[in-house]
Amino acid sequence: MNLNVDSRKPKEKKKLFYIWLLLLLVWLLYIIIPAIFKNETRSIIFDPNDYSDYYYGGRWIYSSGAPLTEYPQIPTYLFGVNRLISDSFSPALQYGVFYTIFSLEMIAIFFFVIKIVMEMLPQKNKWLYWLLFLPPTLYYVLNRFDILPALLCLIAFQKAQKKQWVFASVMLAIATFTKWYPVLLFPGFFVYASIVENKLNWKMVIGFFLTSLVILLPTFLQGGLAAIIAPFQLQIGRSMQYVALPLLISSCLVNWSITPQFLQTLFRFLQVSSPFFSVFLQIDTQDKLIEYVILSVSLFMLFSSNNSPQWFLWLMPFLILTIKNWGDILFVIVYNIITYLFFPIVFNLYGNSSSPLKILAVLSYLMLAFLIVRSLKRISFVGRPIFFRFIKGQKALD
Repeated sequence: MNLNVDSRKPKEKKKLFYIWLLLLLVWLLYIIIPAIFKNETRSIIFDPNDYSDYYYGGRWIYSSGAPLTEYPQIPTYLFGVNRLISDSFSPALQYGVFYTIFSLEMIAIFFFVIKIVMEMLPQKNKWLYWLLFLPPTLYYVLNRFDILPALLCLIAFQKAQKKQWVFASVMLAIATFTKWYPVLLFPGFFVYASIVENKLNWKMVIGFFLTSLVILLPTFLQGGLAAIIAPFQLQIGRSMQYVALPLLISSCLVNWSITPQFLQTLFRFLQVSSPFFSVFLQIDTQDKLIEYVILSVSLFMLFSSNNSPQWFLWLMPFLILTIKNWGDILFVIVYNIITYLFFPIVFNLYGNSSSPLKILAVLSYLMLAFLIVRSLKRISFVGRPIFFRFIKGQKALD
């Protein structure tokens, strides 16, 4: 058995080398094609909108104030560092250098996502990692930074597999200050670790808390509490955008006197409801922990006031790890296609409130609802909060 494993290692290393070369080729095409054809490609390959925000946000590196953008601390720090590098070039090249560096960083991060997914997949399903090469996934990897929290959460899951609980909690804390949603995953990891160890795993809480403090410290020292909560306030204060689910539902219930604001408030609660589920869920296996991740992310996406299609990157690695049949494979492919059609294709062709866009939004919401129901079915409920068993000195699995 060991000989077989050893014989596979050189092949896997060679495969990873070729994957890295392929990713570099994709990255080069991403940089070169829009530069050659300029506006003719519109945003179907390169989307300048978010990159402009990233570049502009990086200006904090020259100020004496706190590192502050509309995003959490980790990407804010990254924007500043990349801006510092790009601004060493001539003014005409600075923006181009910025997104060239940034996209290369995301490709490198994506490589490690592929590597970890390959390691986690059973031998008979190793080939499923190729689903990560679907063009819509590559598009959002190159044009956004959402693959970074996806990698951090994937590492956290990998460490939880190995019962490296504190390491997992540290990764989740870093991920939380990259995009907010991983804080919702932490309770599920905590429940899983507590059940496996048959005791409340407070070391995870301490690890998460201390890591968060370290990340927030530079912002606090330079801008105080106001600087820390500013990005969160900005996100909460945003109005509903385009074809958000609360807007779509309220437009169908005009005669019911239900306002979009009421639905937005209700949906914000549902969006962050997975930690409340977690204490009633028997998350006692690795498969169930993955399902909890999918449940949490799907709830966050479905009930959000913003329809951000790039968020599907948070789900992709975990969906691939749960593939059981050809139906699951088809689901991943269709989800990719719908996401790319939504943006940039239909969004740019027909506008941000068009009927075709609404249809695609509804289809994506139905797919998320399906994932929520499926995950709830795959994780068994318990009759009382799981922590009561520890408090009373009972075993979690009795």
